[in-house]
Amino acid sequence: EPEMNPSVTELGSYLLSKSLNFEPGENSVYFVATNGKDTVTSGKRYFIIPALGKNADSVKVFLPPPPEITWTDPLVKNTNLKSSSAEIKATVKSASGLTSVVIYLNKVSQGETEIKPSPGEANSYIIEKTLSFKQVENNIYIEAKNASGPTASEIRYFICPLSSLTANKTAVKTAPKVVETTSIVAESASKINEPNPRIPENATKKNENASRISENTTKVAESPNAGNTAGAPLITWTSPSGSNTNLDTYNATVRASIKSKSGLNSVLLYLNGISKGEADMKSSPNETGSFLIEKNINFGPGENNIYLVATNSEGATKSELRYFTNPSAVAPVIIWSNPATSPALVNAESINIEASIKSPTDLKSVKLIVNGETQTEDNVFQTSSSDNSIYNYQTIIILKKGENSIYINATNIAGSKISEQRVIKYEPAMAEKRLALVFGNSDYKKGASLKNPVNDANLMEGTLKELGFDVIKRLNAGKDEMIAAIREFTDKLPKYNVALFYYAGHGNQVDGKNFLIPTDALLEKPTDCKFEAIAVDFVVDEFERYPDNANIVILDACRNNPYASWARGGEAGFKQITFTSGTVIAFATSEGATAADGKGANGLYTEELVKQMNIPQSLHNVFLNTRNQVRKLSNNQQVPMEWDKLNSDFYLKK
Repeated sequence: EPEMNPSVTELGSYLLSKSLNFEPGENSVYFVATNGKDTVTSGKRYFIIPALGKNADSVKVFLPPPPEITWTDPLVKNTNLKSSSAEIKATVKSASGLTSVVIYLNKVSQGETEIKPSPGEANSYIIEKTLSFKQVENNIYIEAKNASGPTASEIRYFICPLSSLTANKTAVKTAPKVVETTSIVAESASKINEPNPRIPENATKKNENASRISENTTKVAESPNAGNTAGAPLITWTSPSGSNTNLDTYNATVRASIKSKSGLNSVLLYLNGISKGEADMKSSPNETGSFLIEKNINFGPGENNIYLVATNSEGATKSELRYFTNPSAVAPVIIWSNPATSPALVNAESINIEASIKSPTDLKSVKLIVNGETQTEDNVFQTSSSDNSIYNYQTIIILKKGENSIYINATNIAGSKISEQRVIKYEPAMAEKRLALVFGNSDYKKGASLKNPVNDANLMEGTLKELGFDVIKRLNAGKDEMIAAIREFTDKLPKYNVALFYYAGHGNQVDGKNFLIPTDALLEKPTDCKFEAIAVDFVVDEFERYPDNANIVILDACRNNPYASWARGGEAGFKQITFTSGTVIAFATSEGATAADGKGANGLYTEELVKQMNIPQSLHNVFLNTRNQVRKLSNNQQVPMEWDKLNSDFYLKK
């Protein structure tokens, strides 16, 4: 075996090398590569070595030209037949001997074909063969091989009359014959215009327009209700009404009406010769025996064609073709959701990978590459409920200890796109110890009382206990009780590595500082906050003593100033807090704005927050998804905000 090394520039590509000793004269070499799906042999390369004793510089590498295939009959690409058979002729030129010549009918090999040397030209061979067709629409091509490899001819198309294919069948119209006739049309429809994987790239480019039938043939194959027999359905396009449509998106809804006195068994829609399943069908309210057909289709870039095949008890009918031209192909765009940042530190061996992939054309595959190897490959995806060009990608991966390199490789018809790298560092978790301090202040002696904070605090306490927190909780606490609880909390902090502070109640900012208001506060003027309220900085400063911990501050307190007697100085909402690393601070609404007390038993923010806390996802996603939900449910009136300086991804629930 040769030496094999992965390419440093292209994923899934390998560089092969091997030193060989050649004999004098002509030598041939080739590679045979095998993976889990198939074995492939390369083209041969020839080395001509001079006789011993001659100058070594005269060594030459020789590669004979590939075969050249020229059609003799038919000369045109599209042929209408009067029967179900035809004789084909072609010539093949090959400077070196031919190793095989194979004819493919509807992409199925017909076995090796006999050839005979041309009497008038050296290195030229004649091919003659009579073919019998079993479909209405047929395509053929010839593949010839010599020492240089295979060459494929241009494709030739043949249209057979339906009567010639069914002439030998009994005329009685029984159910089996309806199925058989339908299968002939559907089978031919499913094979026309499909790309041929055996045709080399150079031949494909030469014949890139061969899949579209010429104007002369189109008049036959696309005539209204082609193959229609008496009593079979009659199909009329409603939208589009014209044969050619230019699109500025990759999606369109097509509609048609079908008349069928005996009812319809099925209506299939074909896109570029491939069935897209049954179309939506309902009876016309205005005409008996008439049906309305509708289906939404995603088109590929460039030119697309569609047609309908309708079947009733009398037979099957194929509609006219409709052509759609789309914008050029665009490669996928990959947006990471989880992990959102890199590097990410996790303590669990497995992690849920999430991303959004924007692809205006159908997404073919998505590979997840972990540490240079494909760990998963998916071919079926769920699109976003609001945009069918956005694909939601999720998978769970197993990590090795230390750093793991993660990429996503998404492929559509325009090609493949590699995502940004995500580095995930897996360190087995130390035993986590979690501590929380929860306040809920509703009943104020001075100022407006609130309905939800006590309920919110109780809900948060239950959620945190389920997530493994030891919880200190105070309800309707005055200033002395709040200070005592904060002191108890800070005294316990050195024994814990995860700390969470939650406050629901009245809050305010004065002179750029944020305050939590105890229930017994006497606030006659803004400056009283310095003496009667609790500064948020008082709690945050304690967290800064433990930057290696995961420190979380949640303030559902940005409510309107309840002290209307203040003439000036009290501003609505909270202001951003300056803090150091290791901490995330979350506000129920954006800076300088207010949040309403909820209409139900709980405030809107806390109610949505605890739902997200119970989902296995990073803390970043907990707050992100909460923000999106609150924003949606409040009609953009309340937009939560966070300031995040955590040192790594953190998971409340794993």
